Amino acid sequence: MNPLAAALAAALVVGGLVWSGLWGLSACRPLDRLFGLSGCADSFTISDLTDLRRTVAFHPGEPSTLVVAGSSYSASSSSETDRLRVSSTVVLYDLNAGRETVRYGVPPTGVIEQLVLSSDGTRAALTCNRSWTCEFDSSYLPEDGRPDDSLSRYVPVSLIDLVSPPSRAQATVPWLRVIREAEVPPNADGMAVDLRFSADGASLIAFHDGSASVAWSVEDGSAIVPSAEPGDSLVGFDAVATADGATRVTADRQAGLLRLTGTAADVGMLALDLPEGFIGELHMPLAVSPDGSHVAALSRRFAGPGAPRAILQVWRLADGARVARHEIEEDLHATLVWHPDGRQVLVAPASKPAVEVGTELRLYMIGEWGAQ
Repeated sequence: MNPLAAALAAALVVGGLVWSGLWGLSACRPLDRLFGLSGCADSFTISDLTDLRRTVAFHPGEPSTLVVAGSSYSASSSSETDRLRVSSTVVLYDLNAGRETVRYGVPPTGVIEQLVLSSDGTRAALTCNRSWTCEFDSSYLPEDGRPDDSLSRYVPVSLIDLVSPPSRAQATVPWLRVIREAEVPPNADGMAVDLRFSADGASLIAFHDGSASVAWSVEDGSAIVPSAEPGDSLVGFDAVATADGATRVTADRQAGLLRLTGTAADVGMLALDLPEGFIGELHMPLAVSPDGSHVAALSRRFAGPGAPRAILQVWRLADGARVARHEIEEDLHATLVWHPDGRQVLVAPASKPAVEVGTELRLYMIGEWGAQ
């Protein structure tokens, strides 16, 4: 080998090693996790799935299984080749095995806004909330419940059976119902309802502005009188409460802090300490840990260049001590979920709508346990 070729080969080898090292040190990559540089404990990708919102949850009774709802995109078969066809998808992902175990196509078709699970994990409920982002087949509806006004808009709500055989590509849908926008008008963001299963799992309740407005029997989808009382814990954006209602946390973006009320410790306020020029999204995802002892907040940058793009923070509610702060350079979806062990928080870097695009999910350690 002549000297020039040898020098070029050596440069390529060195360059490859440098690139590999830098890649390994980037957020959530092997070297980063090994040395605990960013606080990321684990990272995995679900293929052909994006548009994650309040659509990620750990399966009750199976702490290693995630239930994730999102959108899958494919090329349109029409002559308008620049358009994509979207379908709604639910994936069950086993974190221990590092692979998905079930993938279902589900109605309605479009961008799902919310997924909630029954306490036994056998059923999931989905809604688009923004009616103009979803379409649905009216054959799922009972004869007396089908839309009768083509000019009206409807918020679709569907019940999905999660115990269907894994070989099935289409989930079993016991029923789909609609809520007329005229009856439950959307707010400024287009959000209309917030879904919750009743404590006994017998009914699905849609809350509007904190009050139970519509409810259906899980058994047959028949309309019933809502029995649940309003509760602060129903909200996942800007306000959240512990399961027992003892503490409520409300985001005040203009003041740059979280306000706590009802807590025995009376912490009062938690400073977000965001960088100068950090303009946050209109709403802030919040989440209380499974045991009610901590609250997590995800500040996402609305627009403009520069890093960080998001800041994940966790406070201990008993005394207001901040136990974790992770500055993240990528834009994130609004997903914010506690791991059942209460020691990790899950977020999702944003992925654009595109054919076969996947979404990465990351688990970040909480400071009180990260060093152990």
